Amino acid sequence: GGGADGSIAIFADIETAFHPNVGLDEIVALQKPFIARHNISHADFIQFAGAIGASNCAGAPQLAAFVGRKDATQPAPDGLVPEPFHTPDQIFDRIADASQGEFDPILTVWLLTAHTVAAANDVDPAHSGLPFDSTPELWDTQFFLETQLRGTSFPGTGGNQGEVESPLAG
Repeated sequence: GGGADGSIAIFADIETAFHPNVGLDEIVALQKPFIARHNISHADFIQFAGAIGASNCAGAPQLAAFVGRKDATQPAPDGLVPEPFHTPDQIFDRIADASQGEFDPILTVWLLTAHTVAAANDVDPAHSGLPFDSTPELWDTQFFLETQLRGTSFPGTGGNQGEVESPLAG
């Protein structure tokens, strides 16, 4: 485990307990019966689902899904996915390491555009599922614009690790 190898589905009982994966257990539980009914590796299905899911967002690029990945034989170690409280340098370093040097900071920022359709499940447990920007149904650059705006209030209770003030009310 530790890459695009389907370990999150194969070892869901372990990996969905990792902090950055909180909330993915529900998605994996929905995907596992489909994987079991079809002749596809867990690794290929996860990549296929990601490409289709992203491509179906309004404004998103049409992504290709390539098959032939081998399934994981062991769970990924905890700590591989960057957390909301990590510094940009920590995130850049982790992604560069995971991509074996293929991702520089610019490509990492491009990768992070996926957060335009994402939500926070565990930053503030009292407010699970808050979107990261004001247009969660659109694949756009609003996430980056709103990240640069001065925050005025916390979207949740405040004081949680990884939580920052939002420029938007509510």
